[in-house]
Amino acid sequence: QKGEGQFAGKQTDKALFVANFYPNVWQLVVPASSDIKSIKDLKGKPVALPSRGNTSLAAGWEYLLKVNDMTLNDLGPKSYGPVSSNAESVKNRQAVAAGWFTTVPASFVLDLGSAMPVRMLPVTSDELAALRKINSGFVPHTIKSGIYKEQGVTEDIQTFQSPTVLVASSKTPAEVVYKITKAIVEGREEFGAVTSV
Repeated sequence: QKGEGQFAGKQTDKALFVANFYPNVWQLVVPASSDIKSIKDLKGKPVALPSRGNTSLAAGWEYLLKVNDMTLNDLGPKSYGPVSSNAESVKNRQAVAAGWFTTVPASFVLDLGSAMPVRMLPVTSDELAALRKINSGFVPHTIKSGIYKEQGVTEDIQTFQSPTVLVASSKTPAEVVYKITKAIVEGREEFGAVTSV
């Protein structure tokens, strides 16, 4: 909408909101045995990152680093890859952190937590306020303590989410939007089966 990044010079007020699917929650985990308590503690440390171009890298890692006066260059050795590879890197002690925007519970947290107790890094209120200056669409989110209890997370975790939404051009015929919306409503059980929380 603002015409930023690859859409520079292409601002629009013509986007049409169609549906809100689910909260895409930021989840950053480290081994529970580590001394990492905040994103600043990752300076110089090896990390497992989402593939280049992934929203979790650009709007998760890069934005969170930015509001802490850091960049990806401040991190130590970096491995880029899919969520499963990130979890393996931490399990193999090739990285000390992995973070993604995804559903709760997240497959990578469950996977990683099956091999070792983990700790989830919270997002402070100051960090969230700074993040919302970058993207006002970010929403506060609390991950309840019981969700990852077996993985070692025993407290509520304050973080943020970016709602996963479906938008269309305002030029899209009403009949097309109606058919899509109808399919979403009629298929809501299949959508709900994605996660139990």
